[in-house]
Amino acid sequence: MLPRSDLSLRPRLTTLLALAATLTAPASMAAPLTFPGCGATLQACVDAAASGGTVELATDSWINEAVTVTKSLTVQAAAGRRPGVRSLVAVASVADMRVEFAGLHGDTSLAGILAPGGGSLDFTATRNQLETSANAAIEARHSSQPGTYGALTAHITDNTIIHRRNGSWCGSPMKVLASYPGPISATIARNSVTAVNLTECALVELYATTGPFHVLAQHNTLRGTGGFNNGISLRSQGGAVTAAVLNNVISGQKNFAGGPAAITLYAEADNAHIDAQVLHNTIVGNEVGLNASARTDLGARLTGRLANNIFAHHTRHAFWLDGDEVPDFLDSYNLVFDAPPLPPTGGPRPYGPGTRTGDPQFGDPEPGDFSLLPGSDAIDYGSDTLADARVTQDLLGQPRRVRTVDMGAYEFQGTPLPQVRIANASAIEGPAGGTRQLHFTVTLSATPTAPVSLHWRTANGTANAPADYTSDLGTLTWLAGDNSARTISIGVQGDDDTEPNETLLLLLENVTGATVATAQAIGTIV
Repeated sequence: MLPRSDLSLRPRLTTLLALAATLTAPASMAAPLTFPGCGATLQACVDAAASGGTVELATDSWINEAVTVTKSLTVQAAAGRRPGVRSLVAVASVADMRVEFAGLHGDTSLAGILAPGGGSLDFTATRNQLETSANAAIEARHSSQPGTYGALTAHITDNTIIHRRNGSWCGSPMKVLASYPGPISATIARNSVTAVNLTECALVELYATTGPFHVLAQHNTLRGTGGFNNGISLRSQGGAVTAAVLNNVISGQKNFAGGPAAITLYAEADNAHIDAQVLHNTIVGNEVGLNASARTDLGARLTGRLANNIFAHHTRHAFWLDGDEVPDFLDSYNLVFDAPPLPPTGGPRPYGPGTRTGDPQFGDPEPGDFSLLPGSDAIDYGSDTLADARVTQDLLGQPRRVRTVDMGAYEFQGTPLPQVRIANASAIEGPAGGTRQLHFTVTLSATPTAPVSLHWRTANGTANAPADYTSDLGTLTWLAGDNSARTISIGVQGDDDTEPNETLLLLLENVTGATVATAQAIGTIV
């Protein structure tokens, strides 16, 4: 305490302390900059922001700029806004950087690129809702320049991506690429990726020419409308790769080129080594469930475990493991249903111990509800010993283990929360000048004990708004005790052209009070 004779210094001392606190405060505590307003262009605003600061986009418009970020920074949508940007690219070289891109919408490309110089990049892309075609929606990678590389860490989480083929060209919507020595760690979690006629590309492309490369891919939903070549593609041209592929749903893969599958694991070159744990995935409605190989003649190896998965409704095979190529990649406790049998000789090794072959009995598989009904052969037939400790919840956010762990991405709870389902719809186009309606039905699986609400919106498939249909969005609500169906009607524009069927998507988002059994439906214009 100051002596009585120094009481007059107290106001001055208080002012000086406040000023010192301001001068020494970290840059990340600075007030966010807001665009429009903080610069003539978004690039100017980003350049003006303090390292560690935030730029908020307070607009619903698409910003036609290719923006480069060369400092630690967060670029995010302002509350209640839906901005898009042609591209946002974080580039780190000498200095360490931490960059986050969040809440972006539409035709936006996001990238984190680490260049030589020894610095590290911690890159996050989260809560984005993107609709892209030619370029990757989200990627993290080394640059094309040789040199000394630091650590690259990528967090790609909670994004929704619709990715379409662009003419004869297709690019994977999500990529993590390691081209030079230097540690890379990637977490790819809780993303929803829909491919529209993607042909020869993977939905999640993981590629390493060096190591160490660590990947955690969990709780993702990957689906195809018109097909895709690979769901999760993990390839190593050298170095050590460790991967955990946990609790994902992959459906709609079709054979277009190479060695396609919902999941591919390829150790392809000299001394490449992949150690992969592929656990608790639901792999449904593909041509091939999983392909795995290693160039043992070049010293490559594939090790790990394939367990507690469901492989159902595959037209070529569920999974194919050659005992000579991948003797140390072991399979057990998987459910294989409605897939051609393995050849008795001259092909892969037989399925491992604990394999089940009964009906998984999905809730409503056509629109994408692969939760388990009470009679499912997957319930309580997984292996607790092989369950991954990182998976504490199933894909619906419910407890992963109720009794003995179930196979697949969903755990049967006995008395689950109501599930929201939306059914596909179709309508005849009609003549030019007329309008027809697509009627989508949204239902709850059980009577709710608390209010349920959700937002919905349309998105282009092969049909385009406004020429083929009227785009729209809205909200649905149910009060406790109300289990009646809801109908969403979308206007279809008539024409007199002779053309093939066209499709649009209706997406359910921001569901509260229920879990999502099917997050989207397909509307077919006949």
